Amino acid sequence: MQKNIFILYIIILAAGAAFTACRMPFACTESVEFSFPEWPPQDSYAAYYPDLLYWEVEMNCGSDTQNRRIPTGQASASFEMARNSPGAVTAYPITKIPAADYGAEEKKAKLFMPCGAVYPYQTKLTWQHGFTASIPDKFYIQAAASKTHTEDAVSYAAHFNWLKFISAVEQKCSDETGIFYNPWNVASNTVLEAICSHSFKVSYLAQKNCYSITMAELLEASGEKGNGILISSYVPQNGTAEITVQEEKNSTFIYVTEEAEYKFAYGTVLKDGSISLAINSIPIYTKNQ
Repeated sequence: MQKNIFILYIIILAAGAAFTACRMPFACTESVEFSFPEWPPQDSYAAYYPDLLYWEVEMNCGSDTQNRRIPTGQASASFEMARNSPGAVTAYPITKIPAADYGAEEKKAKLFMPCGAVYPYQTKLTWQHGFTASIPDKFYIQAAASKTHTEDAVSYAAHFNWLKFISAVEQKCSDETGIFYNPWNVASNTVLEAICSHSFKVSYLAQKNCYSITMAELLEASGEKGNGILISSYVPQNGTAEITVQEEKNSTFIYVTEEAEYKFAYGTVLKDGSISLAINSIPIYTKNQ
């Protein structure tokens, strides 16, 4: 990470001088309303999703960052955004707090990947664009860590074609000719460094070393008895015929037993092609508690 920050620091400083004349008027803001997806998601697993407590929303537009909790039942939230400056909004569905004997902090209730949107191009938060929004968010975080001037960082970000980036992710998500596309399988640091060096290509959004398997194959690999189900932490993957996992990299699932106990599970494909699924013995919580 330190190496990435250093690279970003050098590149942005070099670009800063070139874009000095294009600095953003941060005082010019607008109130923008961002809407949340429906919870529980209306797929074939709708009855099994944990109860939603609130949305943990993070906004980062370079010149300002905000973190807010939006209660369940509220369909949207408004933020003051720097007008026309690239901004990231992500929202984690924070579900039922883990059982007291699990020994976890509240942050462990982030069972699912976030939904997201990239301002000023989107105001509807979607699961597919949680990854998309994470890229400008990481960009600003690393720029701040490298003590890059805020105006230089925002000016640099404004010269990237985020609309094309959004479109590329959408096209891959809608492509039904290959294996299921999960953008969280993409090497985000590689994407970020390519954006910083003006060398980004759509090919950087490709999933590498990934396999398509069924939930039944994963469950069989665990040796678990009974009729439990697996819920993917990436919501669009639930209810699909097959899911995508990376070789030698754990994908996170929630295993739901017949007794409605929820447990963390981690699945992957090993180098020899065999499937592995490890299920925690201690439940996160029991839905009927």
